[in-house]
Amino acid sequence: MPGTPAQNRPTLRLVREEPEPAPRRARAEVARENVLAAGLSPLDARWLFAVNVASAIEGGKAAVLPPDKRHRLVASAAQMGLGPFDANLVIAVVQEAAREGSPLCRETQERLVFVRPAPPEDAGDIWIRLVVSLTLAGLILFLLADWLAG
Repeated sequence: MPGTPAQNRPTLRLVREEPEPAPRRARAEVARENVLAAGLSPLDARWLFAVNVASAIEGGKAAVLPPDKRHRLVASAAQMGLGPFDANLVIAVVQEAAREGSPLCRETQERLVFVRPAPPEDAGDIWIRLVVSLTLAGLILFLLADWLAG
């Protein structure tokens, strides 16, 4: 006598297969590439500002930054194109790294990647500056040549 329909069904089990762990060397290569990709250019405003902050910090691992220095730093960050929030975030990252003993290390660079970058300089501004500079240089050469000839 056949059993009831529920007894004839196969048992269904949900099994999650664990992925095979990647070899240690492959994981190290991926980590290295991630660090290189996350690295900042030496001319990046965030990195340049971090260097300025690190040189202004006082007290070694206490990482003290007096208010007057902080205000000057935030003002200089604005000239680099960083906003006040981003400047204070960079200051906090560098201070924390200084408290850990290495203010300008790879970990600092990795953390600074998460700070919003300064907007790129407008290409139109560069061309305007170039044209004005060349015009002034031409005018000076013309006046110099006229003065020497006369």
